[in-house]
Amino acid sequence: MNIVIFDQLWFADYFKQAGHNVITCGFNNNFDIRLQSYLLHINTVLKELPAGFSPDALLFLDNSMPPCYLGISELDIPCAFYSVDAHHHHLWHKHYAALFDYTFVAHKDYLGIMSEAGATVQWLPLWASRYMEPSLEKRYDVIFIGNMDKKLNPERVEFIDALSKKINLFSTMGKFWEYYPFSEIVLNQTVKGDLNFRVFEGMMSGALLLTEKTGNGLMDLFNDGEHLITYHKGNVDEVAERVQELLQNRRLCREIGANGRDEILRNHTEEKRAKKVLSVLERLERKRDTRFFSSAVTYIHGATSYETIDAVYVMACLVEGLKGVERGLRSGEKVSDEQSLFIVLGCLEYDRLLRSQSGSILLEGLRESYPDMLAFHFACIRNRLNKGDFDGAGRLAAEIHMEGEEAFSRSESVIKAILSMKEPSLSAEKKDPIGLYKTPTN
Repeated sequence: MNIVIFDQLWFADYFKQAGHNVITCGFNNNFDIRLQSYLLHINTVLKELPAGFSPDALLFLDNSMPPCYLGISELDIPCAFYSVDAHHHHLWHKHYAALFDYTFVAHKDYLGIMSEAGATVQWLPLWASRYMEPSLEKRYDVIFIGNMDKKLNPERVEFIDALSKKINLFSTMGKFWEYYPFSEIVLNQTVKGDLNFRVFEGMMSGALLLTEKTGNGLMDLFNDGEHLITYHKGNVDEVAERVQELLQNRRLCREIGANGRDEILRNHTEEKRAKKVLSVLERLERKRDTRFFSSAVTYIHGATSYETIDAVYVMACLVEGLKGVERGLRSGEKVSDEQSLFIVLGCLEYDRLLRSQSGSILLEGLRESYPDMLAFHFACIRNRLNKGDFDGAGRLAAEIHMEGEEAFSRSESVIKAILSMKEPSLSAEKKDPIGLYKTPTN
């Protein structure tokens, strides 16, 4: 097979060892093809492939960025996506995933919402990203290696600071493989209950992993007390107590560490994951059921994310988003309540930034074609009010069986809430003005 891998180098070497031709593509010099800009059309990117290299499959690997390419829904080549940061980005990953023929998901709790959004999904946990040999020399009792930026991880910083006052804890950032093998215990703390790389890397080192008892499949993969030890999130006293008990019984501590490492080597290496991915790519076929509204929501959400990066990317996303809206409307595709919110946001932002009426015209068509979607009605009512057309706004209010003043007030509050969805600092709950989102519990 000829395979193109985007945005990460994962699996490339193993695919090559299996006899496949692989080209990597991304945004730095580590890739075979370095791209100079985000949001190029995917067909433009594919023209950069060497002459004669006709891809049989495309694999897009999550790099925690907003959508990086335009035109995914237009591809004729079978393609797959690996969602790693769904715990951060599930609000748009689930729509993006629906554009692919197959989606691997690192965090098990998010399989349901992606499947509900139309994606074909499989759980594919992370793995130990680097081989490490355990050391008999132990320089650290307990170690934590991770991002300690208080702005990004305030709970983590508070937790580690409090724990450091109770136990001998060494905390740093950087090359974990230079530290883990020399520690009795590797401590893991998660951002949002994610089954992160640190779980697998800590266990690979032969140290005992002391980790939060999370969801996302942790207990499906490992046995508490055999492969690792768990604690309840944020419970400083519990962690301190467990550490003291383990350090008083170092033989048990190292036995559990060895068990964990053996389990990693058996089942949780990059090679193991690569084989699973390859088995899917080898039989993958391109879907024919294009989901235009899924594409629209993906790029409208992308526009809100790119606001802090570059206005050019914002506009590119909005143009792509409205293209999806127009195609979805023209084809009579089904639209969900949640999608309707992002579609309204995209149309309003498009008109605001381009001083256009194209978004408003689309909203009128959506209101007529999807009479049960209240978000479209409220957006059209507000547009009429902004133009001073109170009679027209009143007629639209009657269509949804509301009195004029009630509908006018409601439309203003709903649109205000929808516009707040582009504020990146808001939580998923605050970004839900009509109570439609479903967030899995971890």
